[in-house]
Amino acid sequence: MKTKMKTNGDKTIAHANIKAKLGLTDKHNHNVFYLEGGAFIIPNNELDDFNGTMNIIESMCRRSIKNKLFKNNFLDSNFLMNFEICSDRMKQGKSSYLSFQYHFKQKDNANKSIINIKKENQQFFIELLNDLEHELHKFDITPHKKKLYKV
Repeated sequence: MKTKMKTNGDKTIAHANIKAKLGLTDKHNHNVFYLEGGAFIIPNNELDDFNGTMNIIESMCRRSIKNKLFKNNFLDSNFLMNFEICSDRMKQGKSSYLSFQYHFKQKDNANKSIINIKKENQQFFIELLNDLEHELHKFDITPHKKKLYKV
């Protein structure tokens, strides 16, 4: 009988306002991995076009990732990015969940374990989360859903 080996390493990336973790797209091939996470966002004020605002945020995050990939030496410059949020239902003072997933490929078909990738490049991932938080400046951001109490 084959036994599965478990890694004792933590795959989460520490961030104050955004939950995030690293994972594998294929458990047998560590070459391609993802950073996924999410946060609850609450608009600070009433915006005319939440769809447009979220498209701009996504575009700015894409540009930020491209710049960071250009400067590093462990990831291929090609990546996939996906944002999910129902911006049609966004309202001032109401929380909405924003989830994201970035897929990366290690350069030169490197096959480092996800734990080693995290250890060696944690600052890179924190900077990506900080950039996302910066782009969400028109929103309050929290990793947990806030209960709004009426007084």
